[in-house]
Amino acid sequence: MKNDIDLKLNSRVIREGAEASFVDSFLKKNDLFQDDSLEYVVLQETITDGGIPDILVVSWEKNKNIKWSKERSNLSKQDLKILHYISAKKSRGISLKRLISNLGFSSKTVESTIDRLTKSKLVEIKDERVSISLLEDAFFIQDIVAIEAKMKNWKKAIEQAQLNLNFSSQSYVLVPERKKSTLSRFKSETATGLITYDGNKAKVVKRSKNNKLPSSYYSWLINEHVGKFINEK
Repeated sequence: MKNDIDLKLNSRVIREGAEASFVDSFLKKNDLFQDDSLEYVVLQETITDGGIPDILVVSWEKNKNIKWSKERSNLSKQDLKILHYISAKKSRGISLKRLISNLGFSSKTVESTIDRLTKSKLVEIKDERVSISLLEDAFFIQDIVAIEAKMKNWKKAIEQAQLNLNFSSQSYVLVPERKKSTLSRFKSETATGLITYDGNKAKVVKRSKNNKLPSSYYSWLINEHVGKFINEK
C-alpha cells in the first residue's frame, strides 16, 4: 500500500515583523532548554494538527544508539497513529482482533501496518498479540518543548500553548519582560508555563507541567522525522 503522507514536518514561511524579530533574538541569546548531556534541534513554525507553534526544542540523549532501518523511513501517518495506540498498551500488548475492532480500520489496513511496523522493528507479535518493542529505543526523544511567542493577544497564546501539550513534554508562552504583569491568568493556569524575555536574557517565571512522551501520534511524527534526518545525513 502506498503511504498516504510522507513523514516530514511541514513549516510555514516565517513572517517578518516585530514578533519574528523577538523570536529570532530569543533563539540567538538563550539556551534555557539545552543541556550538555543532550543533543537537540530547534524547529520553527512547524505545522501541527493543533496549530503552528513558534518554536519546538527537541532533545535526546547524546551518543544514544538510535536503531534505524530502511523500512522505518517509509512509514505513514496512519502507521504512526496505530503505533501510538499499541505503545499505550506497553508490554502487555493487544490482540490483533481487538486492535482491528477498537480502531475501526479494516483488517487489511491494520495487518499491512503491523507488517510494516514489524519489519521496522518497532513492534513484535507473540501469541496473536502485538506489543511495542522496547519503547525507550523506539521513541528515543527525551523532550519536546513547545514555545508560543506573543507580543500581544495573550488569550490566543495561552490557547495555543494548551493545544501544544497534546504532543509536547512541556509547553510555554514567551512574552516580553515588561508584559508579564498583564498575564494574571497564569496564576491559576496550571498546565502551561511562562517565559519572559527582556531582549537580552530570558527567565522561566512559571514552570510548565511535565507531560510524559509520547503523548500522541504527533509526538511519534516528530520522533520519526528527527530520527530519519539523523540517519540519512
